[in-house]
Amino acid sequence: MQDQVARLHEQGFAESVDYVNSDRPRFELAEVLQGVLDHRIVLLYVAPERLRNAAFLDVLCRRMEADEGLEYVVFDEAHCVNQWGYEFRPDYFHAFTLLMRSLRGTDCNKVTPFLLLSATLTASDRRSIRNLLAGGAPEHLRLPLAVSPDADASSNPVRAHIDVDPLLVRGNILDSQDFETALAERLPHIQQAIQQARENRRATGQRSAVIIFVTRRAHADDLAKRLTETAGCEVESYHAGLDSATRDDIYTPVPRRGPRYLGRNQSLWHGNGYS
Repeated sequence: MQDQVARLHEQGFAESVDYVNSDRPRFELAEVLQGVLDHRIVLLYVAPERLRNAAFLDVLCRRMEADEGLEYVVFDEAHCVNQWGYEFRPDYFHAFTLLMRSLRGTDCNKVTPFLLLSATLTASDRRSIRNLLAGGAPEHLRLPLAVSPDADASSNPVRAHIDVDPLLVRGNILDSQDFETALAERLPHIQQAIQQARENRRATGQRSAVIIFVTRRAHADDLAKRLTETAGCEVESYHAGLDSATRDDIYTPVPRRGPRYLGRNQSLWHGNGYS
Protein backbone atom coordinates (compact mmCIF):
# COMPACT_ATOMS: atom_id res chain seq x y z
CA MET A 1 0.00 0.00 0.00
CA GLN A 2 2.70 2.47 1.02
CA ASP A 3 4.82 1.59 -2.02
CA GLN A 4 1.92 2.13 -4.42
CA VAL A 5 1.12 5.52 -2.92
CA ALA A 6 4.79 6.55 -3.04
CA ARG A 7 4.93 5.64 -6.74
CA LEU A 8 1.82 7.72 -7.47
CA HIS A 9 3.29 10.65 -5.53
CA GLU A 10 6.37 10.46 -7.76
CA GLN A 11 4.08 10.67 -10.79
CA GLY A 12 2.50 13.92 -9.65
CA PHE A 13 -0.40 12.84 -7.43
CA ALA A 14 1.14 13.87 -4.11
CA GLU A 15 -1.85 15.95 -2.99
CA SER A 16 -4.71 13.76 -4.19
CA VAL A 17 -3.62 10.23 -3.24
CA ASP A 18 -2.89 8.84 0.23
CA TYR A 19 -3.35 5.79 2.45
CA VAL A 20 -4.65 4.91 5.90
CA ASN A 21 -3.37 2.06 8.06
CA SER A 22 -2.45 1.36 11.66
CA ASP A 23 1.27 1.94 11.09
CA ARG A 24 0.93 5.70 10.59
CA PRO A 25 1.17 8.17 13.50
CA ARG A 26 -2.01 9.89 14.63
CA PHE A 27 -1.14 13.33 13.28
CA GLU A 28 -0.62 11.89 9.79
CA LEU A 29 -3.91 10.00 9.95
CA ALA A 30 -5.71 13.14 11.08
CA GLU A 31 -4.26 15.07 8.13
CA VAL A 32 -5.33 12.39 5.67
CA LEU A 33 -8.87 12.22 7.04
CA GLN A 34 -9.14 15.99 6.86
CA GLY A 35 -8.05 15.75 3.24
CA VAL A 36 -10.93 13.32 2.63
CA LEU A 37 -13.41 15.75 4.18
CA ASP A 38 -11.94 18.68 2.21
CA HIS A 39 -12.25 16.74 -1.07
CA ARG A 40 -8.48 17.02 -1.56
CA ILE A 41 -8.04 13.23 -1.46
CA VAL A 42 -9.60 11.55 -4.50
CA LEU A 43 -7.91 8.15 -4.21
CA LEU A 44 -7.51 6.57 -0.78
CA TYR A 45 -5.88 3.22 0.01
CA VAL A 46 -7.40 1.59 3.09
CA ALA A 47 -6.73 -1.67 4.90
CA PRO A 48 -10.04 -3.59 5.24
CA GLU A 49 -9.94 -3.57 9.04
CA ARG A 50 -10.13 0.23 8.95
CA LEU A 51 -13.82 -0.09 8.13
CA ARG A 52 -14.39 -1.18 11.72
CA ASN A 53 -12.98 2.11 13.01
CA ALA A 54 -15.71 4.56 14.11
CA ALA A 55 -13.71 7.72 13.34
CA PHE A 56 -12.86 6.55 9.83
CA LEU A 57 -16.42 5.44 9.13
CA ASP A 58 -17.71 8.85 10.21
CA VAL A 59 -15.38 10.59 7.74
CA LEU A 60 -16.21 8.12 4.97
CA CYS A 61 -19.97 8.49 5.46
CA ARG A 62 -19.74 12.28 5.43
CA ARG A 63 -17.75 12.21 2.20
CA MET A 64 -20.17 9.73 0.60
CA GLU A 65 -23.13 11.88 1.64
CA ALA A 66 -21.52 14.97 0.12
CA ASP A 67 -20.67 13.19 -3.13
CA GLU A 68 -23.82 11.04 -3.22
CA GLY A 69 -21.71 7.89 -3.12
CA LEU A 70 -18.28 7.03 -4.47
CA GLU A 71 -17.01 6.98 -8.03
CA TYR A 72 -15.45 3.54 -7.55
CA VAL A 73 -14.82 0.96 -4.86
CA VAL A 74 -11.72 -1.13 -5.61
CA PHE A 75 -10.93 -4.38 -3.81
CA ASP A 76 -7.41 -5.70 -4.34
CA GLU A 77 -6.86 -9.42 -3.65
CA ALA A 78 -10.60 -9.83 -4.17
CA HIS A 79 -10.46 -13.61 -3.68
CA CYS A 80 -10.07 -12.86 0.05
CA VAL A 81 -13.74 -11.89 0.14
CA ASN A 82 -14.73 -15.46 -0.68
CA GLN A 83 -11.83 -17.70 0.34
CA TRP A 84 -11.02 -16.14 3.71
CA GLY A 85 -13.89 -13.75 4.40
CA TYR A 86 -15.86 -15.92 6.80
CA GLU A 87 -13.01 -17.33 8.90
CA PHE A 88 -9.45 -16.39 8.09
CA ARG A 89 -9.76 -12.70 7.27
CA PRO A 90 -13.26 -11.58 8.33
CA ASP A 91 -12.35 -7.93 7.75
CA TYR A 92 -12.47 -8.46 3.97
CA PHE A 93 -15.99 -9.84 4.13
CA HIS A 94 -17.08 -7.17 6.61
CA ALA A 95 -15.69 -4.35 4.45
CA PHE A 96 -17.30 -5.76 1.33
CA THR A 97 -20.75 -6.23 2.85
CA LEU A 98 -20.62 -2.85 4.62
CA LEU A 99 -19.82 -0.98 1.40
CA MET A 100 -22.40 -2.98 -0.54
CA ARG A 101 -25.03 -2.04 2.03
CA SER A 102 -23.97 1.62 2.05
CA LEU A 103 -23.58 2.08 -1.72
CA ARG A 104 -26.07 -0.40 -3.14
CA GLY A 105 -28.82 -0.20 -0.54
CA THR A 106 -32.43 0.80 -1.03
CA ASP A 107 -31.66 4.44 -0.13
CA CYS A 108 -29.08 4.85 -2.92
CA ASN A 109 -30.01 6.81 -6.02
CA LYS A 110 -27.06 5.83 -8.19
CA VAL A 111 -24.89 2.77 -8.67
CA THR A 112 -21.28 2.74 -7.45
CA PRO A 113 -19.17 0.32 -9.55
CA PHE A 114 -17.08 -2.23 -7.64
CA LEU A 115 -13.75 -3.12 -9.25
CA LEU A 116 -12.42 -6.43 -7.93
CA LEU A 117 -8.76 -7.26 -8.65
CA SER A 118 -7.14 -10.66 -8.20
CA ALA A 119 -4.48 -12.78 -9.90
CA THR A 120 -5.91 -16.00 -8.44
CA LEU A 121 -9.68 -15.70 -8.79
CA THR A 122 -11.16 -19.20 -9.10
CA ALA A 123 -14.49 -20.27 -10.57
CA SER A 124 -15.78 -20.71 -7.01
CA ASP A 125 -14.71 -17.16 -6.17
CA ARG A 126 -16.51 -15.78 -9.22
CA ARG A 127 -19.74 -17.58 -8.31
CA SER A 128 -19.62 -16.42 -4.70
CA ILE A 129 -18.80 -12.81 -5.55
CA ARG A 130 -21.48 -12.73 -8.25
CA ASN A 131 -24.03 -13.88 -5.66
CA LEU A 132 -22.82 -11.30 -3.14
CA LEU A 133 -23.12 -8.52 -5.71
CA ALA A 134 -26.60 -9.59 -6.75
CA GLY A 135 -27.89 -10.26 -3.25
CA GLY A 136 -26.74 -7.02 -1.69
CA ALA A 137 -28.61 -4.60 -3.93
CA PRO A 138 -32.17 -4.00 -5.12
CA GLU A 139 -32.94 -4.92 -8.73
CA HIS A 140 -32.53 -1.42 -10.21
CA LEU A 141 -29.08 -0.98 -8.64
CA ARG A 142 -27.56 -4.30 -9.61
CA LEU A 143 -24.58 -4.48 -11.93
CA PRO A 144 -23.37 -7.66 -13.63
CA LEU A 145 -20.02 -9.21 -12.74
CA ALA A 146 -17.87 -8.81 -15.85
CA VAL A 147 -14.65 -10.86 -15.63
CA SER A 148 -11.73 -9.48 -17.63
CA PRO A 149 -9.84 -11.13 -19.11
CA ASP A 150 -12.09 -14.14 -19.66
CA ALA A 151 -10.54 -16.88 -17.54
CA ASP A 152 -11.71 -19.56 -19.99
CA ALA A 153 -10.31 -17.83 -23.06
CA SER A 154 -6.93 -16.60 -21.78
CA SER A 155 -3.77 -18.21 -20.50
CA ASN A 156 -2.53 -17.72 -16.95
CA PRO A 157 0.02 -14.85 -17.06
CA VAL A 158 1.81 -16.18 -13.98
CA ARG A 159 2.41 -19.75 -15.03
CA ALA A 160 3.54 -18.69 -18.50
CA HIS A 161 7.00 -17.99 -17.07
CA ILE A 162 7.07 -20.24 -13.98
CA ASP A 163 7.92 -23.94 -13.95
CA VAL A 164 5.41 -25.77 -11.75
CA ASP A 165 6.69 -28.99 -10.17
CA PRO A 166 3.94 -30.44 -7.94
CA LEU A 167 4.95 -32.86 -5.19
CA LEU A 168 2.74 -35.43 -3.47
CA VAL A 169 3.12 -35.28 0.31
CA ARG A 170 1.17 -36.93 3.10
CA GLY A 171 -0.66 -35.33 5.99
CA ASN A 172 -3.07 -32.43 6.42
CA ILE A 173 -1.19 -29.31 7.51
CA LEU A 174 -4.46 -27.76 8.74
CA ASP A 175 -5.22 -30.66 11.10
CA SER A 176 -3.62 -29.95 14.48
CA GLN A 177 -3.45 -33.66 15.30
CA ASP A 178 -1.72 -34.41 11.99
CA PHE A 179 0.45 -31.29 11.92
CA GLU A 180 3.76 -32.88 12.97
CA THR A 181 3.47 -35.66 10.39
CA ALA A 182 2.46 -33.23 7.67
CA LEU A 183 5.28 -30.81 8.45
CA ALA A 184 7.87 -33.59 8.57
CA GLU A 185 6.82 -34.57 5.04
CA ARG A 186 7.27 -31.01 3.79
CA LEU A 187 10.41 -29.84 5.58
CA PRO A 188 12.91 -31.75 3.37
CA HIS A 189 11.42 -30.17 0.25
CA ILE A 190 11.59 -26.69 1.80
CA GLN A 191 15.19 -27.23 2.89
CA GLN A 192 16.07 -28.45 -0.60
CA ALA A 193 14.58 -25.29 -2.12
CA ILE A 194 16.63 -23.15 0.28
CA GLN A 195 19.79 -25.04 -0.65
CA GLN A 196 19.07 -24.55 -4.36
CA ALA A 197 18.62 -20.83 -3.75
CA ARG A 198 21.99 -20.70 -1.99
CA GLU A 199 23.70 -22.53 -4.84
CA ASN A 200 22.09 -20.22 -7.39
CA ARG A 201 23.33 -17.19 -5.48
CA ARG A 202 26.87 -18.53 -5.34
CA ALA A 203 26.82 -19.44 -9.03
CA THR A 204 25.21 -16.28 -10.42
CA GLY A 205 25.60 -13.61 -7.75
CA GLN A 206 21.87 -12.95 -8.01
CA ARG A 207 19.47 -12.86 -5.07
CA SER A 208 17.13 -15.87 -5.13
CA ALA A 209 13.77 -16.04 -3.34
CA VAL A 210 12.13 -19.02 -1.67
CA ILE A 211 8.41 -18.47 -1.13
CA ILE A 212 6.77 -20.57 1.59
CA PHE A 213 2.97 -20.48 1.76
CA VAL A 214 1.43 -20.86 5.21
CA THR A 215 -2.11 -20.49 6.47
CA ARG A 216 -1.71 -19.34 10.07
CA ARG A 217 0.47 -16.98 12.06
CA ALA A 218 1.47 -19.83 14.37
CA HIS A 219 2.65 -21.82 11.36
CA ALA A 220 4.84 -18.92 10.22
CA ASP A 221 6.41 -18.64 13.68
CA ASP A 222 6.86 -22.39 14.08
CA LEU A 223 8.32 -22.92 10.63
CA ALA A 224 10.70 -19.98 11.01
CA LYS A 225 12.00 -21.42 14.29
CA ARG A 226 12.46 -24.91 12.88
CA LEU A 227 14.23 -23.73 9.73
CA THR A 228 16.57 -21.61 11.80
CA GLU A 229 17.54 -24.75 13.72
CA THR A 230 17.65 -27.24 10.84
CA ALA A 231 18.64 -25.29 7.73
CA GLY A 232 21.45 -23.30 9.32
CA CYS A 233 20.13 -19.93 8.24
CA GLU A 234 18.53 -16.89 9.85
CA VAL A 235 14.74 -17.07 9.62
CA GLU A 236 12.18 -14.55 10.87
CA SER A 237 8.40 -14.81 10.72
CA TYR A 238 6.40 -11.89 9.35
CA HIS A 239 2.66 -11.46 9.87
CA ALA A 240 -0.06 -9.10 11.08
CA GLY A 241 0.50 -10.10 14.69
CA LEU A 242 3.79 -8.20 14.81
CA ASP A 243 3.91 -4.53 15.73
CA SER A 244 4.68 -2.09 12.93
CA ALA A 245 8.24 -1.33 14.08
CA THR A 246 9.14 -5.03 14.05
CA ARG A 247 7.58 -5.55 10.63
CA ASP A 248 9.50 -2.59 9.22
CA ASP A 249 12.75 -3.83 10.74
CA ILE A 250 12.27 -7.29 9.22
CA TYR A 251 10.82 -6.41 5.83
CA THR A 252 12.27 -3.12 4.63
CA PRO A 253 15.97 -4.08 4.47
CA VAL A 254 15.38 -7.55 3.00
CA PRO A 255 16.19 -6.71 -0.66
CA ARG A 256 19.54 -5.24 0.38
CA ARG A 257 20.69 -8.10 2.60
CA GLY A 258 22.56 -11.27 1.84
CA PRO A 259 20.93 -14.69 2.29
CA ARG A 260 18.06 -14.32 4.74
CA TYR A 261 14.74 -16.08 5.11
CA LEU A 262 11.35 -14.64 5.99
CA GLY A 263 8.23 -16.64 6.86
CA ARG A 264 4.96 -14.78 6.24
CA ASN A 265 1.38 -15.47 7.10
CA GLN A 266 -1.30 -15.58 4.35
CA SER A 267 -3.00 -12.41 5.51
CA LEU A 268 0.12 -10.55 4.41
CA TRP A 269 0.90 -12.31 1.13
CA HIS A 270 0.29 -15.94 2.01
CA GLY A 271 3.66 -16.39 3.65
CA ASN A 272 7.02 -16.43 2.00
CA GLY A 273 10.73 -16.57 2.56
CA TYR A 274 13.50 -14.56 0.97
CA SER A 275 17.05 -15.66 0.46
